Amino acid sequence: MEVEQLSFFSLPAQPAVAVCCMDGRSFTAEPAEGWMQRLVSGAEYFILAGGHKMALRPTQKPSESIPAGHEYYHYHVGKSLYAGIFVGRDSA
Repeated sequence: MEVEQLSFFSLPAQPAVAVCCMDGRSFTAEPAEGWMQRLVSGAEYFILAGGHKMALRPTQKPSESIPAGHEYYHYHVGKSLYAGIFVGRDSA
């Protein structure tokens, strides 16, 4: 008889959801890759926005402090507010 043990660490990670402050659209937020973290200090997640990678880093500000017209690069992940920065790699 074979017995398999399931632990907390073997559970599949649930993807985070980033919700855009401009229009409420949802995006799958994945953990930031190492190269993204080197480009964007504090990056925790990334999303694909318009086919481009955007690194998300937490802000210390409440949603009400987002300047008008800047909502498009701010996202909520859970209860935290994040600011996004488009990132990419040189393919040459």
